Amino acid sequence: MPDYAQLESLALQRAQDYASRPDTVAVAVTGSIARGTVWPGSDIDLWVFHEGPEAFEDGLIKGIYWEADIRPAAWLEGPDPKRWLEPPPLNGRADGVFEAIWGCRVVHDPAGRLGALKQAIDRCVADRAWLHRRAERFLGYGRGCLAALAYADPLHAIVLARCVATEYGITAYWMGQGRLLTSGSRIPEQLEGAPRLQALYRAVFSLTGQAGAEEMLAALRTLPAAIQEHVRSDVEWEVLPVWRHGCYDGGVRYLRQGMPHWFPPEQVRPVLALEPDLEAQKERVLAQAREILDLALP
Repeated sequence: MPDYAQLESLALQRAQDYASRPDTVAVAVTGSIARGTVWPGSDIDLWVFHEGPEAFEDGLIKGIYWEADIRPAAWLEGPDPKRWLEPPPLNGRADGVFEAIWGCRVVHDPAGRLGALKQAIDRCVADRAWLHRRAERFLGYGRGCLAALAYADPLHAIVLARCVATEYGITAYWMGQGRLLTSGSRIPEQLEGAPRLQALYRAVFSLTGQAGAEEMLAALRTLPAAIQEHVRSDVEWEVLPVWRHGCYDGGVRYLRQGMPHWFPPEQVRPVLALEPDLEAQKERVLAQAREILDLALP
């Protein structure tokens, strides 16, 4: 298991590789290494801004997983606290900049634009009143989504209610704690300080610890070969490492929430823990997701 110094050295090495590219504008080490919250399953997270299109790159360095979110330099334009207050759309794609750049370590930033963005984001997160307003907006939006899902097809309602629980409920909980949601592969495990919330979240995703992880692996093997190949790196580089450290529910949640958005839900039914009575499961999941939203803020 790598220690913090080794992880930091490898992260800076990879960051400098990106900084040396002629089209790179700014580079940051993000995630647990930057925030000093490294745990045995930590990997390397980078954000790169360049004069080019959006991209994503990942791989292994000395057996350690790394990933780089690469964004156009235009994303560094002008901090916007009003926009940051607004929740991302359900089933849409959040840009992720606010969460990623919070507490990051700026490695390359000749023009100072990334540094200015980081300072603005860090100030917002440090302002408990501002963060509380943001949490309330997330919760209000999530409640509206759940109300609309009452009329949706059961399968899609279950899939989307699970997203609501994570993206608006659990995110708001951490905002209420004065921070942002991090380490998505350990969400249930990190809720040990809020046992009722943790139990509801596990129920929404039908999480059952190590047995559930073994069932997930078996279910993955029943999927078409093309889907298995598509998720192979996610399983090997992101899920199996957290399972090795006992975060079985976190790894299953990652796949169970992600896969019905990467593929049509009907194609990945075996991994979704669906019950024989889908209508009854829908009603239960919606009710549990609503309770998560109700409990998220003190």
